[in-house]
Amino acid sequence: NRFWHRSLVCAHFAQTLATLTSYPAPEEAYLCGLLTDIGQLILLTEHNRAYLDILADTDNDQTLLSEELQRLDQSHCEVAGELIDSWAISEFMGDAVRYHHEPIEQIQDAHHLVKIIYLASLISENSVISDRELNASHQLFGLNESLTRELFSRITSDIERIAENLGIASK
Repeated sequence: NRFWHRSLVCAHFAQTLATLTSYPAPEEAYLCGLLTDIGQLILLTEHNRAYLDILADTDNDQTLLSEELQRLDQSHCEVAGELIDSWAISEFMGDAVRYHHEPIEQIQDAHHLVKIIYLASLISENSVISDRELNASHQLFGLNESLTRELFSRITSDIERIAENLGIASK
C-alpha cells in the first residue's frame, strides 16, 4: 500500500509539474512518476525477505539507497532505470528514474523530465512538505512556497480519494 500510495502521489505531482512548467508531454511525466520506484518491486521479487528487511530497517530514501547498495550491490534506481531503458519508450525516462535520488546539485542542469521526477519523488517521500522540498521547488522551477504548498495540498487530497477508491491505505 505504501508503495502504490507514493507512486500515485509522485505520478500526479509529476504530471502537474509538467503542465505547470510547459513540459510538452505531461502524460510521459505521469507514467514516469508512476514507475519511479518500480525497481523496489523488482528487488523485492529477486531478494524477497532480504529486501523486506531492508525496507523495514530504513525510514528515508537516502538510508534505503545506502542499504540497497551495501546489502544488494545495486539500487532500486539503477534497476528501474535499466528496465525502462530496455523498453525504449522515451529518451529520458530511464535517466529521470535513475537519478531521482541524486543530490539536487547533480540534476540542476539536467533534462526537464529528470528535474520533474526528482521534485515529484522528493515531495512524495513524506506526508508533510518541508523546507527541503520547498527549496528544491524554487531552485529547480522557481515555484514559490505558497504555490508549492497549494499543489501539495490539492494533490495529496486527490490521492487520498483515489487511494480510497482503489482500496489502497494511506501511508
